[in-house]
Order: sequence, then C-alpha cells, then structure tokens
Amino acid sequence: MKTINWHLGTADEVTTEKSDESGAEQHVAIPATLEIQREGGTSRKQYQLHAVVKEGKIISINWTAK
Repeated sequence: MKTINWHLGTADEVTTEKSDESGAEQHVAIPATLEIQREGGTSRKQYQLHAVVKEGKIISINWTAK
C-alpha cells in the first residue's frame, strides 16, 4: 500500500437542534471518498460522514458506505 487519502466534499446537510439544558447541537452530513493507492492500481470508496458539533467541539462522528 502506497498512500491512503480522504477527500471531503461540501456539507450536504446541516441542522441545528436546540436543547434547554445544554445549548444547541449541530448535525452535519459530509460526502467523502476514501482513495487507496497500491502498486496494482487505485481503489475508491464512497462514504457519508455524520458529525455532531456542540459548543464548537465534535462530540460524535460516524460514517456509512454509500
């Protein structure tokens, strides 16, 4: 394996959920491509990243294959 790169797109969806007790949470969905370069060629896989941001910090992140 030579290199592994993530290419992130522009946020598809951003929503804000307000909570009385601890402020607002922003939910962000970002398309991403994982590119792996090997001696035999390059493979690319598509993913959708989902993150939750609270008080300027990422508190949760996960990804699913498209």
